[in-house]
Amino acid sequence: MPRLIGTTPLLLITALLASASAQAHFFPETANCKGPAMPLEFVTELDRKQFDAKVAEYRGCLETFVSRQNEAMSKHKQAADNAAEAWKRYAETVLKVKLKSSDEPTPPAQ
Repeated sequence: MPRLIGTTPLLLITALLASASAQAHFFPETANCKGPAMPLEFVTELDRKQFDAKVAEYRGCLETFVSRQNEAMSKHKQAADNAAEAWKRYAETVLKVKLKSSDEPTPPAQ
């Protein structure tokens, strides 16, 4: 019985599935934090304290979002570094080639 799926199509399908999961973060998330509106005046001290509490809540929301994004960025950077190292090990051990620095993945411009 002939093979229905050759090696090349199977690798292509695997690559497509992997790239689909990699695209999960294609669109950046938004903080979904809303700053409180500043009243024209504070009638009582309680009004001022309530506004200050809402401002603190807003700031906390943004700080939490930034922290989560930085953590995710760190994980993505580590995954990219691991992939680059895997290629380097493969090239040097299996292909018996010494990579030049230009052959290694470079970080995006900032």
